[in-house]
Amino acid sequence: MRKLIACATFLSVSLLSCEGKKEGASDVNALNRSGTSTHIKTSEKNLSKKGEQAKIEVVFILDNTGSMGGLISTAKDKIWSIATSMAQADPPPVISMGLIGYRDRGDQYVTRTTALTTDIDKVYEDLINMHADGGGDSPESVNEALDNAISKITWSDDTKTYRVAFLVGDCPPHMDYQDDIKYPVTCSLAVKKGIIINTIQMGNDPSATPVWKNIAATTNGQYLRVDQRASDIQITTPFDEKIASLTDSLDNARIYYGTSDEQMYQRSRMAKSHMMKSTMSKELKAKRGVYNSTKSGMKNFSGSKELISDLENGSISMDKLDANQLPENFKKLTPARQKTVVDSVRQLRKKIRSEVTELQKKRSEYVESELKKKSQTEKENAFSNKVYETIRSQAGRKGMKYTKDVQH
Repeated sequence: MRKLIACATFLSVSLLSCEGKKEGASDVNALNRSGTSTHIKTSEKNLSKKGEQAKIEVVFILDNTGSMGGLISTAKDKIWSIATSMAQADPPPVISMGLIGYRDRGDQYVTRTTALTTDIDKVYEDLINMHADGGGDSPESVNEALDNAISKITWSDDTKTYRVAFLVGDCPPHMDYQDDIKYPVTCSLAVKKGIIINTIQMGNDPSATPVWKNIAATTNGQYLRVDQRASDIQITTPFDEKIASLTDSLDNARIYYGTSDEQMYQRSRMAKSHMMKSTMSKELKAKRGVYNSTKSGMKNFSGSKELISDLENGSISMDKLDANQLPENFKKLTPARQKTVVDSVRQLRKKIRSEVTELQKKRSEYVESELKKKSQTEKENAFSNKVYETIRSQAGRKGMKYTKDVQH
C-alpha cells in the first residue's frame, strides 16, 4: 500500500513514473493537470428518481453580528460532525447544504449566501471566512436573511426531499424597514415550498423569543434555545491523526475527465481543498475524512466527472469513453495500461477506505467512552445534538430512519 500511496501523492513525478511497479499505480495528480474540449455523453444516474438515495437540503441562516463569535466558532468545528450525523440515515441521503450569513444595514454586508450544494468543502470554506462583527442595535436584518434563504436559494420541488432551514441568532428582525419582505410573508412561502424553518434562539432576549417561536410554529418547525456561546462537546481521539493522513492520501487518488473547462474546474476545486486542509486541525480533517467515507459523503469526495467513481457507479465505461475526454497524460497510455492504472487506483482507494472504516470504529468507541464522563444535560444541550435530534425527528417523515446518536 505504501507504494500505491507514494505514486498517488508524489506531485513532481510524471504519470509514467510508476511504470514497472508491481501494483501499477500512477501519479494521480499528474493525471489531473490537463484537459481537452470534446464533449462526452454519459448516462449519469438520477439517484432520487431511481429511489437509490433520499435527499436532505439544509440551509443554516447564521447571525454574523458581533455577539456571534461562539456560534460561528461552533459551526466551523461541528459542520463535519453534523454532516456525518445526517449521513447515518437508512437509506443514506444525498446531503446538500447552504449558508446565509447576515448582519444589518450599515454593516460591511447585510447578507452573504452559499447556494445549496453537495460540495461541503465549499460550505466549510465559506464558514471559515465568516467572522462576527457589526450589529450594535438589537434588531438585525433577519427578514432579509430569511427571504434570501427561502426565495433566492434554489430548492428542489419534489415531495420526497426533506427541505429545512435553521435560523440561528439572538435578536429580533427589523420591522421598521419599509422595503423589507417581512417574515410572515416568507414563512407562508416556505410552507408552500415544503420548507421547514427551525429556529434556534441564542441567549434570552425577550423581544426575540415570540418571533422565533412564531417562525417555527407557522412553518411546522421547532423552536430551540441554546446559550450565547452555542456550547458543544469537543473530543480529541488517538485516531484522528491517522485518519487525517489517510484522508489526504484518498484525496490524492482522484482522476478527473471531461471537457477542458470541466477538468479545470475540478483542478481548481482540488487546489482549494488542499489549501483549506492546510488550515484544519487533525481533528477536523479526521471528521471530514469520516464524512467522505460515507455513502452520502461520496458527492463531496468525488465532485463531478471523477473517473473511478463514475466507472464504479456505471455511468461510464472505459471502452465507450471518448479518449479526448481523458487527462492529457492518461491519453498517452495504451488501453491495457489505462486499465492497470484504473485498477490500481481503485485498489488503493479500497484499502484506504477499509482502514478508515476500522479506525472510525475505534474512534467511535473512544468517543463513546469519553461521552460517559459528560453529564446528560451537557450532552442534550450541545448545539450539534439539538440540530441533529431535530433533523432525526423531521427526516423520519420523509422515510429516513435514524437509529444512532449524534456524532462528535
